[in-house]
Amino acid sequence: MKKHFQYSVLTKFNTCKKFLTWDFQKTSYTADVLEMKKMQHLNCEDIANIMWTSKKRGTLSKKLIFQVDVAVGKKLSIGIVHENDVLPLLQCFASVMPSHVVKTVTYKNAISFLLKNPPSLLYHKLQAMYYASLAKKKVASRKLVGMLMKKISLEELLELSTTELGILCISLFQSSIPIRDINVLRYFSEKIKTDLLHLIKYESYIFVSFIKCFRYSRYYDDLFLYITEIPDELIIQMPLISKIHLAVYFSDARYSDIVFVNKLIKMSLWEINDKLKGCESVRLKDIDNILWCAKQFSLSEITEEINKSLIPKYIFHSANESTKDNLILILNSFLSLWILDCKKEEIISYLTNKNLSVTDVSGNFKDEARISLLLSCCNIEGEKFLDGKPYFAISKKQEPSISQQLVVRPKFAKVLQYLLCNGHLFDLHNIQFSYPVPCLYIASVTALYNGVLISVEVIDEFVCLRNSQHLHGNMKLKLRLLEKLKIPTFMVNLSGQKATNDVLNGIFEELSHNFAEIDSSSSSSK
Repeated sequence: MKKHFQYSVLTKFNTCKKFLTWDFQKTSYTADVLEMKKMQHLNCEDIANIMWTSKKRGTLSKKLIFQVDVAVGKKLSIGIVHENDVLPLLQCFASVMPSHVVKTVTYKNAISFLLKNPPSLLYHKLQAMYYASLAKKKVASRKLVGMLMKKISLEELLELSTTELGILCISLFQSSIPIRDINVLRYFSEKIKTDLLHLIKYESYIFVSFIKCFRYSRYYDDLFLYITEIPDELIIQMPLISKIHLAVYFSDARYSDIVFVNKLIKMSLWEINDKLKGCESVRLKDIDNILWCAKQFSLSEITEEINKSLIPKYIFHSANESTKDNLILILNSFLSLWILDCKKEEIISYLTNKNLSVTDVSGNFKDEARISLLLSCCNIEGEKFLDGKPYFAISKKQEPSISQQLVVRPKFAKVLQYLLCNGHLFDLHNIQFSYPVPCLYIASVTALYNGVLISVEVIDEFVCLRNSQHLHGNMKLKLRLLEKLKIPTFMVNLSGQKATNDVLNGIFEELSHNFAEIDSSSSSSK
């Protein structure tokens, strides 16, 4: 889909007069001008035409690309390129070498040039943003995309077609630039609602561009309601990657319509399994994404689908042949499988044989947190699969601060404060904010009751699916691990109600009767 999208965008730039490009159909060059000395005296359009013509004739070589890149890159670096030539140059390089354009000197120098001389016309801004986004998270490219987005007003956005807005959205997503203006997001949402069925049926890559942008901007409105009403036959016709991105959007929002999300995840799993049966290639990234979606909800019927599919076998086969580049994806998929209660024995066998540590495989903060959680799960639940208790070294440097959790969980903060003031009334001592499951950063209030460590779990919006009382996958995992750790757990359900002192008095008076049933011999104090 990515290559198809890029080809469609570059074709649109070439065919629409609003964008800056060159028409290389008018002239062509013969081999006698391919010498470096002659090339230096040509203007940028003529030099680019040499490369274009060579590709059309099938004579384009790495040596020629290098010559053209050096010649054009030098002109850009010393500032002898007209500003109206920069975008056509990028168009030519992106069309001739779409997979490698960002590695060229020309690309690097063109982005630097545009930062100093940003285009002023709307369509030229859009064009520059798309080229810059090809380098994804490179600092200069992100800076250019962000700067140009700030220069585009809502009134200007009204001039763009749905396809052009899709190009803008994918440029922002690829550059990890969220949209902060709620009015812009609302306009995009209304645009999708108007063209929804057409986009899904005929331009799903544009539809997915909007979805990616919404997800990164954390925008979830009543668009969900429109999408869930899409007929099943249209969803089935969507490309696999489109289904997966849609599932990721809903899962990221922890959308509570379990029936729809379940259907979307199952469709994706079935299609992946059919591809594997037919010996077709499937990207590990796509498998990792759909498993991540599945673990967000952690439904038993999804676990059954995964267990009877070829997906786990494919992951383990890939793991045994993995390079460091895809090892992170493998381990992320392992974590999702573990949360889903799938293939634990095979996972711990692989990890034990590889003797992996967190620092061996990642320097990325989020990746380290996920891998540490996986290894922590193995330490807690892996004993029955080995001759003795496993021990993997974990890292807790990703642990969020107390203040972070208290800000995002005001009801939890209220319970903590209430128990710190009133816990003694229920014979609770040593009350504190805690992460009782190592590397699983959903906070608890822990306390000692008759020398036994107990955990008070606050059920609030943070641990539930959106606008519901259904626990999300990580919270289900936490409760499972607390049980394995033999830590008595007590639920304080504040979903949908205020955490007032009167409410908490009633809850803890009722819970205090359950405290007395704790068998100290079944749990060890800490």
